[in-house]
Amino acid sequence: MNLKEYFREHQILADGAMGTYCGELFPSDRRSPELLNTSQPERILAIHKEYLQAGARLLRTNSFASNPSTLFGVRPESGAGRAEMLRQLADNIGAAHRLAHQAIREEQASREGQVIQEEQEIFVAGDIGPVPTRGMEEQELLEEYFAIADAHLTAGAGIIWFETFADFQYILPVAEYLKKKKEDIFIMASFCLNKYGYTSAGIRAQSVLDQAGASQVLDGVGFNCGVGSTHMLQILKKLDFGDLVVSVMPNSGYPGILRERANYRENADYFCENMKELAALGVNFMGGCCGTSP
Repeated sequence: MNLKEYFREHQILADGAMGTYCGELFPSDRRSPELLNTSQPERILAIHKEYLQAGARLLRTNSFASNPSTLFGVRPESGAGRAEMLRQLADNIGAAHRLAHQAIREEQASREGQVIQEEQEIFVAGDIGPVPTRGMEEQELLEEYFAIADAHLTAGAGIIWFETFADFQYILPVAEYLKKKKEDIFIMASFCLNKYGYTSAGIRAQSVLDQAGASQVLDGVGFNCGVGSTHMLQILKKLDFGDLVVSVMPNSGYPGILRERANYRENADYFCENMKELAALGVNFMGGCCGTSP
């Protein structure tokens, strides 16, 4: 299957938030949810299955913050320490992929007797979020992204989902790196906007689409986080998608602080009505970001 052509011709319901939903389910656990891939995988498995039961046909792996800084707090520069860090990083990302695929197998087994058509196929995307810079040089950061990319490839990723980025600085070289290793991998790049339609790097939404369209290594482009569904709809109504594969995953609304945690509140029916309007614009992937749930 040519994923780019398939996604261009279909509309796919994706999953929603992992981090904020974990916080809602397990409020006393302040750890990064990515650590649960290996420490309490049953929690992540259950959440993936909830999204599948709600109708999702695309799961993003629980690996948004699977990077050395977030997982380990340190970055050994060389030697045995770095080798061990890279092994643990690969283990974490590998576990994230296994849990997503396990959720699909178990959910499909629960539908025993039902014929799974092509239109019902469920996809898994290897999720990559921005790596914290913390004074690192550009080449050091690229090497870290390459290590993350390698871990996803080793885990069998057929789709990579760059999520909540502000610019193309690291996306493009890492996408090129991935394409050289696996030519048919589908690469989505998703950017975080403010309510005025700009990324934090000052790139307006239409320019994001134009730059992605001119790229030879990106297969899709989208927007997630930063804004709720109302502002997302207002922004996307003004854009020209061309023939791009486009994803949209707004927050459930805007957060307030409750018990030292961000608490998102927006009427679910209102969110759904906005998502229907976004679908009518021709968006290919529809899901949710912070504050959303199954």
